[in-house]
Amino acid sequence: MASTAEIQKIMSEIKRVHLERVYKKLNDTAVGISAALRILFEQGGSITSGRLGELLGVSTARVAVLLKSMESKGLITKEKNVLDARVTVVNVTAFGNETIHNMREELYKQINRVIDHVGFERLLEFFAITRELAEVMGPPKVMF
Repeated sequence: MASTAEIQKIMSEIKRVHLERVYKKLNDTAVGISAALRILFEQGGSITSGRLGELLGVSTARVAVLLKSMESKGLITKEKNVLDARVTVVNVTAFGNETIHNMREELYKQINRVIDHVGFERLLEFFAITRELAEVMGPPKVMF
């Protein structure tokens, strides 16, 4: 059983590194346009808007806003399915492909910097510990 001093030390360390900000920053990079482009890349450059919403885990309204933004930036084109006009097919453009490539290169550079700074084995250990923490931690119980 951990002592009160040990628990307070861990709480202090969590506060000091702003762990929630680290995870939020990591998560924020996986949403929106970059996540949609990643999915388009993985799907071979074409997907229906409904399927994109499913894979992103967002509403059809959110997908519509996202696709409108992506289309205005020249990353995608949208067209109605010839067999069912209710279905919108999303296709990545050449500029979208170039953007995906550049994003992937930047991600590799960032991960390379992390590995160089932290070390590969320590990073693997961090993720193993994070998985263990996720198994045992939950939100604190409110007693009021």
